[in-house]
Amino acid sequence: MAKKTLYAIANERITFDQAMGWAGHPAVARDRGVKVTCPSCDEAGALRVYPDHGWCFAEQRRFSPVSLLAEVWEMDNETAAKAALDRIGYAPPEYPELWEAAQRPPEPALDDLATALRLYCARVCPDWGTRQYEDAVSKRLARCLGALRAVRTEEDCRKWLGVSKTVMGRVLSLH
Repeated sequence: MAKKTLYAIANERITFDQAMGWAGHPAVARDRGVKVTCPSCDEAGALRVYPDHGWCFAEQRRFSPVSLLAEVWEMDNETAAKAALDRIGYAPPEYPELWEAAQRPPEPALDDLATALRLYCARVCPDWGTRQYEDAVSKRLARCLGALRAVRTEEDCRKWLGVSKTVMGRVLSLH
C-alpha cells in the first residue's frame, strides 16, 4: 500500500470552505457551488466553491484546499499541506499505533456472510425464489441477518453461519 502524501492527507481533512477562510475569503459551500471572489486572481464572482474544491472561471483553474492555500500563502503544495495540517493539530500516527493497527485482525465481511446464507438457502431450497417471500421465511432470515451485528471474530463468523444455516433449514423444512 502506497504511503499517502501530506498533500493528499490535507486535502482529505481540510474542507475547501476552511481553506477559503484561512485565505481571507470566507465562503459558504453548497453542493451546487457558490460564486465568490477568487483569492488567486481577485476576480469578483469568478470562483465557484464546492465542499471539496473550487473552480476559477477567470483562470480556468481547479483548486483543491491545499493548492488554494499554496497559491495564497505563496509556497509549494507540500509546505502548504504541512502548514494546514499543523493548523488543525494533525499528527501522523506513530510506529506503535501503526504496529497495533497492523496486528488487529481484519473486520469480518458481514455482507459476504449474508450472501453466503442466501446462497445456502438458494442451494438447498429449489423454490427459494418464491419461498424467500413467505412471511415465516422472510422473518427468520431477517432475524438471522440482524444477528450479524454481534459478529466480531472469525469464530463468530463460523458460529453465526452454522447456526443460521440450521435455523433457515428448519424454517424451510429441511431439518
